[in-house]
Amino acid sequence: MAGFSEAGDPARWRAARGNPASAESVRGVLERADDAERRSPGAFSYSGFAAFARTGDRTAYVERYRSSRGRLADLAIASLVDPERDTTALADLIWAICDEYQWAMPAHVDGLLDAAPEIPHAEQIDLSAAETAAALREITTLLEERLPPLVVHRVRAEVRRRILNPFLARTHWWETAQTNWASVCATGVLLAGVGILSDDEAERVTPRVLAALDSYLSGFDEDGVCSEGVDYWNYGFGYFTAAAEALRDLSGGEIDLWRDPTGRLARIAGFAQAMRLSGDVVASFADTRPEASLDRGLLSRLSERVAGVLVPPGPDVPRPGDQRYRRWVLGARGILWNSAETAGGEPTAGAAGSAWFPHAQWVIARDADGVGFAARGGHNDELHNHNDVGSFILAAGGEVLLADPGLGVYDRDYFSPSRYENPATGSQGHSLPIIDGGFQRGWAPDAAARVLEIRHEPGAVRFGIEYSSAYDAPELELLVRTWEYRSGVLTIDDAYRASRPIGVTFRYVSTAPIELVAPGRAEIRTAAARAQLDFDESLAAETGSFGVEHGLLRPIRFLDLSGAPAERGGASVTVRVERTPASGAA
Repeated sequence: MAGFSEAGDPARWRAARGNPASAESVRGVLERADDAERRSPGAFSYSGFAAFARTGDRTAYVERYRSSRGRLADLAIASLVDPERDTTALADLIWAICDEYQWAMPAHVDGLLDAAPEIPHAEQIDLSAAETAAALREITTLLEERLPPLVVHRVRAEVRRRILNPFLARTHWWETAQTNWASVCATGVLLAGVGILSDDEAERVTPRVLAALDSYLSGFDEDGVCSEGVDYWNYGFGYFTAAAEALRDLSGGEIDLWRDPTGRLARIAGFAQAMRLSGDVVASFADTRPEASLDRGLLSRLSERVAGVLVPPGPDVPRPGDQRYRRWVLGARGILWNSAETAGGEPTAGAAGSAWFPHAQWVIARDADGVGFAARGGHNDELHNHNDVGSFILAAGGEVLLADPGLGVYDRDYFSPSRYENPATGSQGHSLPIIDGGFQRGWAPDAAARVLEIRHEPGAVRFGIEYSSAYDAPELELLVRTWEYRSGVLTIDDAYRASRPIGVTFRYVSTAPIELVAPGRAEIRTAAARAQLDFDESLAAETGSFGVEHGLLRPIRFLDLSGAPAERGGASVTVRVERTPASGAA
């Protein structure tokens, strides 16, 4: 099939079922497809459509959408893996998706409750609409001989009406975005148009897709860091890879986005692996989950196209929350691209390493005992920004000990002026000082760190920053934080100077319980590790928590250390990590 040639080869699907790297993933798809065949396609209600405008909630609609598109991917992949499988349930689901009022998420629809919006709701192209169109077009092309002709015809008509004609008729804001929107939407349009657009129309679409993909790449800094976080790298760069492969295929190699004389794509391609701390724990700065598994299929393809990408040992089994989990474009490619060979191996298991990203001011250190540390300077005006200058993470045995909470619940408030009231995004939910009761300020590029020192080697790091500008506190003259990590011991030294006596609370955050066990000592325990925190007994110590009712995906626990108001002060905490002997996670 043009644009995704591997998928048109039945032998590739048969091989995926027996490939040790992908067989377990395929088994999961087949089991879910069996369940999907017993379900009604369902329908989206008006009240669900209108909920975001009325209450700000988007969870219920998103879950229903993901269930529908997840069943679409599962049924389609199962039908390709098993050429004898009945496709009636798949045809019914495709028909139901064509019946939907709109394919865009209500949270992204302009004039959501308007009876006559400037752009009809069904013609507004967002991430979900583009993904849906690409999935339907590819699936009905691959299974055209096994689906009713009317179903195939209707998909072509709906894709043209909802996506292709609207794209040709006007420009869209995301075409110049520096985020995953540019990559996902442009790739969706590209894949949706294969075999539907005329040659003249394709000649108009391709340059705009290329421009959008270039805008997407411009959102990465010179070190290849995706400030949106690992999950958004998986999403956006996964779609970029699908587009690059499709353009290469469709043009007979004339359009090759992998030509990379500067090494820029190689740095971007290595980002997710560089962020890994211990097991599946990643540096969860910005809107990403604290745990995110590698997409081994994506890495297999990237290892063929750019230098330096390692393919970890298999098998690879997508989990709920992974960007490729039950998404047709990413999931199907992940299965077919998943190489049985291992190139190099998992870079964070049993091998020490470190990395410094000077533009983002992020540092990563991993030791051979499965302990990982990450810290950041940076500023508070990044994509999917959190007010987290000076945040850090400590993980061991594949579990988080000291945390950056990552993303919170996506609702209307999360992307509004009250964004930083959520502890997931505000500095109050991070391991950061509280200055005279105040937190860090956001949407401010000058709320930034100045690097004082940086030294790193495999498994060890020393990193110091000055970041008083991150707080709206004119009396704060100096705020310095220095981290030193080596051999399972992390020391965090904080110092401040002010023009008058101020109260400063030093907060340390975990997603695991924190217990005060003795004067000057606290403890964090997980199934895989224990962290002992030692500090000056003269500091007042108190523990607390934020529950999920604050817009969190999981509760946040914290330890607060504070002294009397003063013009000068600070705190020093030494964290000693011990692995639980029974745990073998790395």
